[in-house]
Formats: sequence, structure tokens, C-alpha cells
Amino acid sequence: MMRMVFAVIYILLVALLAATCVEAGKKKSRLSLPVLKVTMVGAVATFFYALFLMVPIAKIHLAVFLTGMHYIAVDWMLYYMTDYVMVYTDSKLITSSPRYIIRGLLVLDSLSILINNFACHVFAMDVVFSEGTGEFYLASQIKPFMAFHFLLCYGMLLLIFIALIYKLVISPRMYRKKYGVVIIFLAVGVIINAVCLVVRQQVDFSVFLYSILGPLLCYFTLYQTPRQLVTQTHSYVVEDISDAIFCFDMDGRCVYINKAAKNILPQGNEQANMNMLERRYYEWRKSYTGDRDSARWEENIKIAGDMRAFAYEYRNMHDDRGMGIGCFFKIEDKTEDVKRFKEERYRATHDCMTGLYNREGFFEAAKEFVINHADAQMYIIASNIKDFKLVNELFGTDKGDEVLKNLAGILDKSGHGECVTGRIAGDKFVKAMLKEDFDEQLIVDKMEALCSLTEDGNYKMHAYIGVCEVGDVNEPIQTMYDKANMAIDRIKGDYQQVVSFYDDSDMKRLMMEKNVVAEFDRAIENKEFILYLQPQVDHTGKALGAEALVRWQHPQRGLLYPNSFIGILERAGLIYKLDNYIWEISAQRLKMWKNAGLEQYHISVNISAKDFYYLDLYEVFTGLVKKYDINPARLNLEITETVIMSDVKMHMEVISKLQEFGFHIEIDDFGSGYSSLNTLKDIKADVLKIDMLFLRDTENQSRSKAILSSVISMAKTLNMPVITEGVETKNQVDFLSVMGCEMFQGYYFSKPVPVNEFEQKYFK
Repeated sequence: MMRMVFAVIYILLVALLAATCVEAGKKKSRLSLPVLKVTMVGAVATFFYALFLMVPIAKIHLAVFLTGMHYIAVDWMLYYMTDYVMVYTDSKLITSSPRYIIRGLLVLDSLSILINNFACHVFAMDVVFSEGTGEFYLASQIKPFMAFHFLLCYGMLLLIFIALIYKLVISPRMYRKKYGVVIIFLAVGVIINAVCLVVRQQVDFSVFLYSILGPLLCYFTLYQTPRQLVTQTHSYVVEDISDAIFCFDMDGRCVYINKAAKNILPQGNEQANMNMLERRYYEWRKSYTGDRDSARWEENIKIAGDMRAFAYEYRNMHDDRGMGIGCFFKIEDKTEDVKRFKEERYRATHDCMTGLYNREGFFEAAKEFVINHADAQMYIIASNIKDFKLVNELFGTDKGDEVLKNLAGILDKSGHGECVTGRIAGDKFVKAMLKEDFDEQLIVDKMEALCSLTEDGNYKMHAYIGVCEVGDVNEPIQTMYDKANMAIDRIKGDYQQVVSFYDDSDMKRLMMEKNVVAEFDRAIENKEFILYLQPQVDHTGKALGAEALVRWQHPQRGLLYPNSFIGILERAGLIYKLDNYIWEISAQRLKMWKNAGLEQYHISVNISAKDFYYLDLYEVFTGLVKKYDINPARLNLEITETVIMSDVKMHMEVISKLQEFGFHIEIDDFGSGYSSLNTLKDIKADVLKIDMLFLRDTENQSRSKAILSSVISMAKTLNMPVITEGVETKNQVDFLSVMGCEMFQGYYFSKPVPVNEFEQKYFK
């Protein structure tokens, strides 16, 4: 009867273990699978033992089989228990190799127990009489091979106890309970199992213990969190949080403040601080008319002489039934956040190098400035340094930065009244100021002093100031800045003028420039650009060749000269397209001359600075020679020395390749650049072109003539023919001929003329 009662109990425990398996399967953690394995195998072991308890005495062979299956299930339950404990305790006691050994031994033990059904070498089954109950029952009789089973089981139990006890010792007190409970259950179960085996008890009560071990492991491993841990975690979080916490009970007494709160209170008497807090809280509650459950606000407070920014949060606290139990204040020190925000906003609106407003910052600040001074007369002032990149290239970026900082200081400090100053980009600065504070002579003097920073005899920097008077305060600042830049564009190239004032003609000029750019592609497509040639002759007027020039035969405006569109196209980055077009029709003309037996004549074409960057000049010119089957020595390439010296290394690589192919290189406008002797030293040119402006732009004619004579003589020594352009009188021809010049170009011989007129005059 007793065995049947426990059989029923164990069947119910199997159901409990099955339910535990379902719950463990729902959890997604690294321990859920080990718990699931222990519980499932425990359920199997319990199930076989319950079946054994229900076997009649006459069914001895069935009892042996069921008991053997129970022993095998216990083997694997302990193995999975070992695996679980290693994960549960983060123990490295069993590595992969010992794990395979244990698994192999388990397989051997399982096979031995299965063979026991026939050999009875592990255990046998006896009928035993219980004097206490007066009943007969079946009990195991231990055989020698049972020792292997015991050694394997108790060996795994030893590993389990070592890992759990070690973890118990090194863990904080609040965690010891979950390890201690498992140790106690296992220890009691082992003792009960041993006693039951020795006395051959009707029922093995240890099965009951390891049947409920599965649910126990599931609870402690996957669900239970020590209450002390929760309490202490809350305490640590609140105590060590960076925000100040003040807690009050329902009577307005301050019952708790954390470390951060203590740090912002006056140092000294703690009770005095509590009294002060309670008084302040009472006053606040009395005056506060907002939401009584929660509130947020910000406030600046001076602490130890420093103004600090705080964010406040007030909240009521309630118990489980919704009854009020007190309230708390959380005070967050936002000073660093506010400081960081201000720094980020400063960086977003200011230039790092000069400390002035950047583009976006200036336009916003200037708009506010103009609106605030709507009744006054104001100027928008723009500045620009001509060819500033040369300053960096010639003197280094440190000197360039020094120039920019000085320019920023000049603009920011010029005048005595209110102003807004900014750096738009690079060397472009802008300022909004009152008209009455603008001193033109003062700013000219300061700009001249600025330009002297880079004066070294070969190069002198030049700065321009454009001024736009504010006419309509609602006009965008960007538009007024653009107008100031239009005023600068009008005087660019004029080294005598520093300040330029915007007027309506600047807008008309801008519109004209926009029209030129807009119509350019159409003009190229319609072949509106016409080739003009200016002869290059000897002293008798015999043509040796010509320089290719361009005119625009505009359908509405008539014939346009280069000064109407060349500068505009250069600024718009379109000049390379026009140059390429002129080169093409020049090569076509040379082909026609060749076919007519006039191959001795050359055409010189101009190369601008931007052509080096937009085009592969070697491919373009060699392609033209091959396309039209012309002699490269008849297509001369004119390059100004300023263009060459702006990037000597890059330009010389291209020029050398072109010379090797057979092209002749002419240095145009020699003497007008900043480093003429360097040009001759660094560049092996074929022809030197000297402009007669060299003589006209000076009062000391005799000195200039001596220098010109020396240059021509030096060129002859270097085997470089000289072309003098801009020749207008016979006296100039005679004078230059005496000096040794053999080629001339200028209005004395001919102005630039259409190709047909050139051919009619010189090809008779």
C-alpha cells in the first residue's frame, strides 16, 4: 500500500516537472537550456521509479528493467546537473576534454546496466518482507559491478559540491541563499539515498527530493532575485546618482538626502540643513499653485561664487493603494550641459581661427543689427585679398594665418561704435557698421600696413574693400554682401585703389556677366566666336606668323571685344572651353595654309591658368596635330610668366612634354610678373615676348631702355628669339631693331584683323 501511495505522488511530481520544463523553455537565457535538461531527465528518472513501485512481486524481470532505466536516468541527470552547475557558477572546473571522458563513462555505465537485464552483474532483485507493514516488496541486491555506477555518480556529485561550495564562499552574502539551498537539497538527497540503499527501504525517499530539485533550480535560476539585492541596488543607485535627491514625508519632514544633495548644501551642521530644507519646502508648498502630483522647472543658483544651472523635478510618492506617503525632489546640475551647449552654439556660429562670426553666424547677427539700427545709416563692408593663395605658396600657411588674423583685427576694431564682423570664407571678411563710424582713410592706412607684412621686393599683397550702403533694412544681408563684392570686382587689378563703393552700375555689370555666362554655350554651338589674327613681323613688315585672338559676333549686341567677356569667362570657369575652341579653329587654319603651300607661317595661341586644371593639355594639343596633320612647330603656345610661376612643378612637367613633341613655348608679358628672372632660370622657353608697356609705364625712360636692352641681349645669349608686342611707332621699331629685336607685333604694323583680311594682306 505504501509503495502505491508514493507511486501516485511520484507520478504527480512527474507532471510538476513537465510543467517546469514548459516554463523553463519560455525563458531565453544562457541557463534556461541547462535547467531544462536537468528537469527533463529528472522527470524520466522519477517516472521509471514510479513505474517500478507499481510492479507486482511476480514481475521480477520487469522490476529489474525499470530499476535499470531509473539508474541510467539518474546517471544522465547528474551529468546534466554537473553541466548546469558549471554554467550557474561560472566555474572552469570541467573543460571540454574531461566532459567527453565523463560522457564516455556514462555511455559505458548505461550499456552495462542494460546488459544487467540478462547478466545480473550490476544488481539483482530480491523479495523482502517488511515486519513493520507485514508486506512483501522488491528491493535491489547490489553486485560488484554496481561499484562503477556508484563511483561515476558520486564523482559527479563531488564536482557539483566543489563548484557550489566555492561559489558560496566567494559570493556576496545576499547571493549565498540561492547556492546554499541547492547544496542542502543535494546533500540531504545523497544521504537519504545512501540510507535507503543500505537498509533496503521499501521506497527511496531521495527520489522525492531530486524530483522537486527541477522546480527549485528553475525558480532560483530563472525567476528569483534576492529582495536584499533589489533593496540595496535601489539604495546604491539613489545614493550614488549624480542628481541631488531630497525626500519628504507627509508631514513635510526631510527624511532622506543623498550624497549629491549634501554636496550642494552648506557644509556644517546637518540638522540646520534639514531644518532649512523643511522650511523651504513648507514655503514652496504654500506658494506653489501648479500640479500637486508632479512639476518640472529650471533655475540658476549662485554656489561658492559661481552661477550654476539646475533642473528641478518634483513628484509625489504613493503606496500600493494609491495613498500619498510623501514626495521627493530631484535636482540635476545642468551647468556643464549648458556650458557645452553654449560652446557648440559658439562653434556653429563663429570662426575658430579669428573668433569672428562665421558665414551663417554673421548673416543672422547682421540682420538683427540692421533691424535694431533701422533709423540710422549703415554700411555693409566686404574685404578681399588679391590672389591670397600666393601668400600661402610663397610665404607659408603660418604667414597666411597671420595675415588673416591681422585683417580680422583691422575690420573688427576699425570704427568706434557698434558693429558685427564675420569671416565668410578664406580671405573674405565682412562687417556691418554705422556709416558715421566708417573712416575711409583710416582703413586704407591699415590695409597698406597689412600688405606690408608680405612685402619682399618680388611680391606685394594688395587688399580691397567694397562698401554697400544699406538702403532697405528688409533686404537680405547676403544680397548686400554680394553688392559690396561687386564693388570690389570693379576695381580688381587696380593697385592704386583700395576702397570701392557700390552703385547701380555694379548691378548692371553683374547682370551683363550673367548674360555672358548664360549665352556662352549657345555662342560656341553657333560659332559666334570669330578668330582674329594680329601679325608678328620682321622690321620690314614681312609676316612671320600671327597671334590668335578672339571676337564675339553677338547676334544682338554686334561685335564684342575680349574685355567684354574674357574676364567674365575666367571667373565663371568657362575660359577653357573658349580656349579649346580657338585652338581648334587655329589648327584648322594651319591645315589650310599647309595645303596652300604656306606652311612657313605660325599661329601663336594663348593658354590660361585654368586650362592646366580643366584640360589635359598634352593630349589636346598632340591630338590637334594628329587630327589636322600639321607641324607642331607652327602652333606656338603662349603662356604668361605669372601662370607658369603659380605652380612651377606641375606646369613645367606639361610644358616639357609639349616641347619634346615639337611645340614652341612663348613666355608672354615677360617683365610684368613678380619673378621674371626665376622664370628664365626655371623654364626653358623658345620665345620671349616683351610688352612695350614696360617702357610706357615708367618716368625713367633711359633706365628702362637700358634694362630692356639687357633683357634682349640676355635672351639672345639663351638662344631665345624676342617678340616685342605693343609697337606703335617707327621710332620704336628702329630703337628695338638696334637693340637686336627681330620680331614685332603691334598697331604700327596692323591691328588684329579677321583671318581673310590677314591672308589677303600678307599672302599675296
